[in-house]
This record gives sequence, C-alpha cells and structure tokens, in this order.
Amino acid sequence: MQKKVRAIISLDKATQSHIASKIRNLTDTIDAMWVKPENFCLQLATIGVVGDENLFEVCEALKESLREMEVFDLKFDAIVWGPNNENPKMFWLKGPQNEDLIELRNFVEETINEDTQEIKSFSPHITLAKVPRKSFSKEIDLEKIQMNVVISVDSIDIVEDFQEKKNRSSRVLENIPFLS
Repeated sequence: MQKKVRAIISLDKATQSHIASKIRNLTDTIDAMWVKPENFCLQLATIGVVGDENLFEVCEALKESLREMEVFDLKFDAIVWGPNNENPKMFWLKGPQNEDLIELRNFVEETINEDTQEIKSFSPHITLAKVPRKSFSKEIDLEKIQMNVVISVDSIDIVEDFQEKKNRSSRVLENIPFLS
C-alpha cells in the first residue's frame, strides 16, 4: 500500500496548548485555515509516496543514521508571515537558526535522497495557518504577540498524511528516538 510520508519533529501536548492559547486572538479575528494544535509540527523532509517495504527500509536507514544524534533544544520566539513579508501566505511560528537542526535535517535528507544538496541555513518554523489572499492585511500586528517557546528535540516522527473528509490528517508510523 502506498503512503504519503514526511519526517517531522512533533510537539508535546503542553506546548501545543501553549501556542494555541497565545494565538487565540488571531484565530478568533482572522479568516484563515488554522492548523489544529494537535497537528503543530516542524517538518524536516518530505519522503514522498512510498510502499510498505520501502517505508520499512527508509525507517531502518534513518534509525541507523540518527543513532548517534543527541537531544537538543529549539527556540521559537516570533509569529511571522511565511514564507516572507513580500509573499505572505501563512502564519509561521519561527525561531532563530540552529546548528543542531541543520545537522539533523541534513542527516535526514541524505538518508532518504542520494541527490540532496547539503544546506547551510535552516530556520525552524511551525505553520500555524494558511491565509487566503482576501484575509491578508498589513494592519495585522504580529509583533504584539509575545512568544517564547522552547522544545526539546529527542526524536523524529515518520508520519503518513491522508485526507479525512475535508480535513488533512496525519498518523505517526514510526518514532525514532535520539541518545538521551
């Protein structure tokens, strides 16, 4: 069976709730397609559409390549327009560059894609909403929302994306823990 698969960093329930409470004013006033708090995550890589056998091989290869990876922290401190102010399509919770995250992302990409380019920069961001063009307004002051979220990255999840009625959902297929 074919599955649409990604590698992500999941957030714990307390962090999901904390972020949801901080953006409640936005969700109540801006017409956008808001991500459900239980779906907040940081995407590392798109693995693609794979069959069960290939998925098993990918997961085993990732376990092997990440067996020496150590736990690290990520900080998120601002809500911004994504991908940038000139092309505002989403609300992102964004953090500063992080060398451990770059290393992790490169490991994942190299493991799943032989032709990948090594990246030198990768700022963490969590998509909060997709904003329709009609809802975009330069009057929205994102700087008013004070954010300070720190997550401990101790594993990655391999998730399957699927459509459930009108909602996109995902299911964790494999959790790959790091060294403690």
